[in-house]
Amino acid sequence: ILMASILKLYPIVSIMSALREDKKRAIIIMLMVGTLFMIYLIYTWQDVMLIGTTVPRSANISYGSRVLFDGLNPLIQSISGFSIPDNFRTLFSFTAVLFILVASYLATRLGFIQTHTQNKLITTQYIDSFRIGAIIYISTFIIGNNWDYRLIFLILTLPQLLAWIKIQNPLSQCSVFLLIAILFTMWSSFFAIWFSGLVSLVFSLEKTGNHLVFILEELINWLIFGCLFAILLLTLPDWLKTLLRIETPR
Repeated sequence: ILMASILKLYPIVSIMSALREDKKRAIIIMLMVGTLFMIYLIYTWQDVMLIGTTVPRSANISYGSRVLFDGLNPLIQSISGFSIPDNFRTLFSFTAVLFILVASYLATRLGFIQTHTQNKLITTQYIDSFRIGAIIYISTFIIGNNWDYRLIFLILTLPQLLAWIKIQNPLSQCSVFLLIAILFTMWSSFFAIWFSGLVSLVFSLEKTGNHLVFILEELINWLIFGCLFAILLLTLPDWLKTLLRIETPR
């Protein structure tokens, strides 16, 4: 994980896989790896900032908290002639992320999302890959703009989602939604071409189809973000759920 993080930075969040260990070992592993990564990050901070300012960002074939606002900006500008300033789009995306995170936490904290299932159904052989795939998506989504190739990490969540669907527990319905949503967002470019062609054929409005698929895709990406975060909270080890005051599955 540390070597991968040196190459691409964001894999550091995969340190969450250490939660498979007992409390003491998990804390030690995360502290050690986290400290080494912070030392590397501080040492290369200027390079990191340079990368952040020079890497191309786009609302096309991308996902993230800013993509919806960046993608809607040209549409709003063409309709009203008003462009949303960049700092406002950043503020909107940050506010939306904060709202989803708080709402997901409260949903688990207050019991709106109930699991009522045995821990053995949660801590399966696939839970580590699920945590890695989920936390990579969540963290990169928060960053703002990511090229769609990073969606490949969502594949890591599929074995656990299929396992939950198969054993018919309270996470099954959410797993079905996530499975469909992940497939849709990964194939959204195909759907955009197909749907825009259909709309163009019927209504002679080619761009309308693209806009509709884009908005639908981004809304689904936000739902994936919220669902993965909520499930991630529910599948934390008992000692960490107690610390966060999240109801322990039973």
